[in-house]
Amino acid sequence: METGINIFKKSIGMVGDNLDDAVRVSAVIYIVQFVIVTVLLVSVTDSFDMDRLQDPRYVAARSMSGHLTVLLAGVISMLSLAWIAVAWHRFVLLEDYTKGAVPPWSFSRVISYIWKSILLGILLVLIAIIPVTIVVLIGQVSAILSGIGMIAVLAFLIWIVMRLSLVLPATAIDENMSFIYAWEQTDEHSKDIFVAAVLMALLINICGAVLQSILPSNVIGLIVMGAFQWVATMVGLSLATTIYGFCIEGRSVE
Repeated sequence: METGINIFKKSIGMVGDNLDDAVRVSAVIYIVQFVIVTVLLVSVTDSFDMDRLQDPRYVAARSMSGHLTVLLAGVISMLSLAWIAVAWHRFVLLEDYTKGAVPPWSFSRVISYIWKSILLGILLVLIAIIPVTIVVLIGQVSAILSGIGMIAVLAFLIWIVMRLSLVLPATAIDENMSFIYAWEQTDEHSKDIFVAAVLMALLINICGAVLQSILPSNVIGLIVMGAFQWVATMVGLSLATTIYGFCIEGRSVE
């Protein structure tokens, strides 16, 4: 339990203690991506409502070009976030400092990172099919049991994702790692990873829900939510990096 809390705290501190570098690695890319994607989505929805902007089905249904807009926004977001992720992993694990306005672009690393992320997503869906189906069936009998079951399933899936996601920082630093190897290397600290991952998920989701409930549906609300999403992104990347350093490289989390 204590080690899991330390991993959680280390991940947050990684961004706070290196805030200048976090901004240098990601700010320009994130802001450009955020502006482009927001303009695309707002041009279709005519709204600054975050719920609508983050709902691909709503955007796609708004016009004939909605589906294309969703696809384009998704591609831009994936490329941008993978670029940031690769740069941040390399900064933390290799001390690869960004000297210019943006980190160096590596097509092979970014595409490999996206490909591994897609494979992780597919694997997660396959794993989730059976437990989610069971929870849905339980829901026909008891809504309360179904709710409890869904929380348990989500916690289980978060735990799996964080253990397997070690392949992502490995890809960023040009290390070839399989999902099986990542799973084996995290076995000893699986409980600690579960604690850290659940704490992170709770923190991000609770803060996000509170902000979304109090922010106005206008440009100011959109900008504040965008800034929060940047923090959540960097802290989430730091969690994967911290677990990699702890489990693979033997780094301390004290």
